[in-house]
Amino acid sequence: MVLKAPETVENSRSEPKKSVVCNHLRFTPDVWKVLNKTNTFAFSIIREPVSLFYSTFAYFKEDVAAFLKPNTPKEFFDNVGEYYVRGIDGFVEYNKTEKLRLKELRGKTSLWWLARNHQMFDFGFDAELENADEIYEAIEKIERNYDVILIMEYMMESLLILKDRLGWESFDDIAFIVMNANGKHKTRVKDTAVEEKIRSWNRADTLLYHHFNQTFFRYIKHNYGTTRMESDKLKLEKRLMEIRRFCINSRTETLAERKQLKAGQKVWSPKGANIVGYEMSKYGSEYDICRNLVRPELPYAQRLKIKQGNVKEYLPIYCVKDKGNFTVREVLQNLNLKSEDLPVLPVPVVTEEYLKTLDDNYWKYD
Repeated sequence: MVLKAPETVENSRSEPKKSVVCNHLRFTPDVWKVLNKTNTFAFSIIREPVSLFYSTFAYFKEDVAAFLKPNTPKEFFDNVGEYYVRGIDGFVEYNKTEKLRLKELRGKTSLWWLARNHQMFDFGFDAELENADEIYEAIEKIERNYDVILIMEYMMESLLILKDRLGWESFDDIAFIVMNANGKHKTRVKDTAVEEKIRSWNRADTLLYHHFNQTFFRYIKHNYGTTRMESDKLKLEKRLMEIRRFCINSRTETLAERKQLKAGQKVWSPKGANIVGYEMSKYGSEYDICRNLVRPELPYAQRLKIKQGNVKEYLPIYCVKDKGNFTVREVLQNLNLKSEDLPVLPVPVVTEEYLKTLDDNYWKYD
């Protein structure tokens, strides 16, 4: 889903003073109409384009129109002109109606930007940038708009830089476990020809990554300090091991295992993939840090939106007149339902106890 800023930020209905805006937003300079640029620390993270393309091809195989017919990236590039069709230019306004969103998803161009330079697209630029001068001009604009660009392949270093820049004191503030990993993932057979086609096809993303990879390590050397980085990495690794041993009982790598998880811990697994989940330990389930570590992004986003005040819009279960109980997903799929078919829902008092109930009531993915 592409969220259009600043409307998305404005519609959050959170308290007037916003301290953090952290979600999947496609950047637009208009976001500074909502946030005070002079007092805002802006950062983002990028991924190596070849690895990203393979991952996107597998994860969004059934959603990206360009990836529906080819079985492998090689097949895609063997006949890219047939499979890839450019979609709507600029922002895709899914936020108008869900009917428009689903109509677009069924079309020949659904999620078209995920098939080419989609990191550059997320930064607010044309996904089909090819001219070197225009690409470097875009990179310069990104460098002006962001205080730091992190690198996914160096997650430990990235989080330590973020902790340092934001003045966080504890390693617990940057504790993490790997989410959305494919349990069926096999070691990819290196195909140099296909990798070169990926880099050429995603030229803008390739130059973007090359530039910020260099600035990343330059920052470590001249600002953070190489010796300090190695020392802090060891400390962080030790703390992560302690937290994971306390919080996590086991990884779930099969459908049968995932079905045993509580609803709030279940992860969405696209067709053809087997996304790893985690079962919390008996003691870990009592602590917020553990629950937050294993909570998938959709329930996590729902939880945050409810805490910001979007209670009625994001309640997990809607009662539809004469049709029994529908989940949010089913309501969106049944677009023939009119808004007047939905009752006016009471707005509950948002307490920590109420939020915990969401973990057990959220979408039953499996």
